[in-house]
Amino acid sequence: MKFYSIALSLDPKVIGIYDQVQKFVPNPEIGVGHPFQSIPLEGELNSNKRFPVLLLEREAKWTDLLEQVPGSGRLFLISNRFYALLSKFKLADYQAFPVLVQQGSMVRNYFFLYFTKNSAAEFVDWEHTEVMHTTDFAAQVIEMGLKFSSYEEFLARKMELLHKKENLYVRVLKISKAAEGTDMFRFIFVPSGFYVSERLKDAIEKEGLVGIRFIPTEELGELTPEEKKVKMQMAAAVYNN
Repeated sequence: MKFYSIALSLDPKVIGIYDQVQKFVPNPEIGVGHPFQSIPLEGELNSNKRFPVLLLEREAKWTDLLEQVPGSGRLFLISNRFYALLSKFKLADYQAFPVLVQQGSMVRNYFFLYFTKNSAAEFVDWEHTEVMHTTDFAAQVIEMGLKFSSYEEFLARKMELLHKKENLYVRVLKISKAAEGTDMFRFIFVPSGFYVSERLKDAIEKEGLVGIRFIPTEELGELTPEEKKVKMQMAAAVYNN
């Protein structure tokens, strides 16, 4: 079964601007301080947790998936009809929290989806996943073709290198057979993001949900600086023509 990274569309005609939700309305009734900073990378949240009203930027358009800054990377902000569709599929362990999104005088109901577990240890085929050792931000390649036996080994080495201003990036990502039967899950660091099965992708497209793009997992690997340069040159050539 094929899997895809699911992310916001890049088409400005569809989304308006990329960071659609950048601010929220402070609400002392749900606690002091920043309400998103206490959200962990994984682990269950209080089931009664409440979130403040989110503000959709004036230039942004309403889409079924909204890109939001306050809880970026941890929370997946989706419309009611997207949430209703997901109820028909099997998701990795998650929690859902209702939240209001406001743009001017218009207020709509959305949901925050929070996956309680990083599935990288279970759903990455580490035997066939290739990793690249680079300087930070992949500015220079130090070593290619690295293999790790587990997510724990990969993460320990990544954290060690970060202290030296170096890093590890997944070059070739392979999803394991253990993921088959699960239609949506979240990875951290390999690369981080939300992933869906092909059957869920097809259902989203059939339903006509807007503001969503899918990237096949085989296209997610980090590029070398040389490959990035060539890609930029090709894009510039297309643009200039």
